[in-house]
Formats: sequence, C-alpha cells, structure tokens
Amino acid sequence: MKKLYYDSAYIRTFEAKVLSCTEGKKGYEVVLDQTAFYPEGGGQPYDTGILGGAHVTAVHDVKGEIVHYTDAPLTVGETVTGQIDWDRRFRNMQGHSGEHLVSGLIHAKYGYDNVGFHMGSEEITIDLNGTLTWDELLEIEKKANRMIWENLEIYAGFPSQEELAKKMGYKSKERYEQTDLSDIASRFHDFEMDSSEKIVQQLECERQRFHFLAEGSEHVIFTYTVSPPILNLNEK
Repeated sequence: MKKLYYDSAYIRTFEAKVLSCTEGKKGYEVVLDQTAFYPEGGGQPYDTGILGGAHVTAVHDVKGEIVHYTDAPLTVGETVTGQIDWDRRFRNMQGHSGEHLVSGLIHAKYGYDNVGFHMGSEEITIDLNGTLTWDELLEIEKKANRMIWENLEIYAGFPSQEELAKKMGYKSKERYEQTDLSDIASRFHDFEMDSSEKIVQQLECERQRFHFLAEGSEHVIFTYTVSPPILNLNEK
C-alpha cells in the first residue's frame, strides 16, 4: 500500500482501489492500494472523512497494513474517492508541530526530554523528564510565539543511512547513541525500516536543526500555521 500522507501532508482528496472489505466489530474494515488517511500513531490521532460515500470513523495500522473502518461496505476492485476531514487533520498537524516546537525549545534551554504527550481536542499535554517553573514556561511560550510569527520553514525529509548513523542531537521521547539501525527501530514503536518511509523529520529554524524525531506523523510546513497569532502554555 502506498502511503500518500508521506508524499504530502496536504493531500485532501485521492483515488484508490479497494483491495478488501470485511465486516468487523467496528463496522467494515477496508484496505486500499493507496491512502491519504493517516492512521493513529506517533501521538497523533487518526484521520476521519469520506471514502466512496461511506464515513471513515477510524484508521489504524494493523501489522503494517492501513485499515479504514467505515460505516458502510465498499465493493472490492472498485476505484473510490477518499476525502479527508481537513479541519480535523489540519488541527492535529498544528498541534503536533507546536508540540515539537515547544519540546525543542525546552530541550535546547534546559536539556529536558519529551518522554510522552497526549493530543486532545482542546489541549495537548507534554511529559518531560524534568521540572520547569511557571516563569520558565512563560519564557518558552514567548520564544515559541516569536518563532511562529517569524514564519520559519518546517522541513520533513528522508534521511540517508549515513545521516541516521550520525548523532542527531535531540529527538522527542528519547535520545540515542547507537548507530545500529535495527536497534534504533526496536526502540521507537513508530519507526519503520522501509527506506521509503518518512522515518525522521526535523524542525529547521534559522538554519539550525535542533529538534529531530523518529516518527511518521504529519506537520505543517511553516511555523506561522502552527497556531497564529499565539501559542498558549497552561500550568497544570
């Protein structure tokens, strides 16, 4: 299956051939030859939308196969049109990109790692392996908003084996020192060894790459689209 969301996070509609459709506990389970529907993973929720007239209620990666859960059956062999719920997708992209922006700034200033986060419909929580004061958080918020206003480019790319073998500095959830790619793969649940996958993404600001991550989630391409005009951090 071709994963179109790795070609571009901004694909909203696409056509695909239905490879299988079986009835399951969550409705119908549909597999396509290609898809732009992002499955839940890397901390980002799955996409929803319309597929061949049926509503896509969930999308999951099941043993490397992207399964679309729909409320109606689709005909195997038929070519169908998929339409992403763009409001939901873009909101998730904004939130996820903002999380990495904040996490990168915190690590650069204080050395703390992002060890987990949760994306909700109203807020995003970030777990750190250190404690910040409220004043320190406000300073991070100020820096993050300044970067958003500067509309810096967010770059997502496909690293070479040589790039992966180098020390990449900070990446959310965990740093690594090994150069054995099989070891790296085992330590990141959403890391895929297929060289065609977008296994490493990086936020590049002012030509200084400071936030590396091993994942395949979707992000915006410019910081201003994270959350103009400001990003708000709240004390818990």
